[in-house]
Amino acid sequence: MQKSVSKSNQLDKRELRIKKNSKSIDKWELFISDSKTTSRKDTSAVSTAAVKEDYIKGVEIMNQWGSGVDYPASSCGPTTLATIAEYWRSEESKSKIRGLDYYSEADMINHMWDTHGGTVLGMTTGKLRDAIKIHTNEHGGKYSVKTNSFNNFTTYKSEIRADRPLAIKFDDWFVFDDSWGDEYVYDYHWTTGVGYIEGDGDEIMYIHDSVGGVAYIDYVTHEDIVTMVSIDIN
Repeated sequence: MQKSVSKSNQLDKRELRIKKNSKSIDKWELFISDSKTTSRKDTSAVSTAAVKEDYIKGVEIMNQWGSGVDYPASSCGPTTLATIAEYWRSEESKSKIRGLDYYSEADMINHMWDTHGGTVLGMTTGKLRDAIKIHTNEHGGKYSVKTNSFNNFTTYKSEIRADRPLAIKFDDWFVFDDSWGDEYVYDYHWTTGVGYIEGDGDEIMYIHDSVGGVAYIDYVTHEDIVTMVSIDIN
């Protein structure tokens, strides 16, 4: 299991699962190339505009399909909750939050499903926001938990720069608009936002997928089906 995301990590083409802006395909594939002739720092080959990026370190990658998870097909929300709760416990010194010091990864995901609003149809935004507040304080914690739902890349970046992972929901099933039916990366899925890359008009979210890996998602293409949830624990 990968423990953290480092700014020095190589971006791997195998991790790129983006439905991208067609105008950006060549540029971003060049940018993430791991060839010896093009590195992440060689942004001149990508664009004359500055490329900006930031990532949160120390976010555990969890897997809803891991051994012992009771309801893997509908555990993306619980997995996202477990991922964010564990980050605040292990990386932000919120020691009263129970995490991998108490549960196994599967037990923690199952606890989120069983106790905090898991259903076979998935977890709603409201349930997820309530769940992180309840779980944070259910074992003797006295933390103030602030959550907010929004859809704005500028605000997303601010949360990343403040080292606060976000819960990111993709919903192409229950959002009705002109883009319904497009081949998005996900139809309905919760993930954890841990970074971004932007440049020359492109806005890319770096996420921990709840199936145990990472992905780079073009925000502009997916904007219509995204809900972001910020979480701040003090």
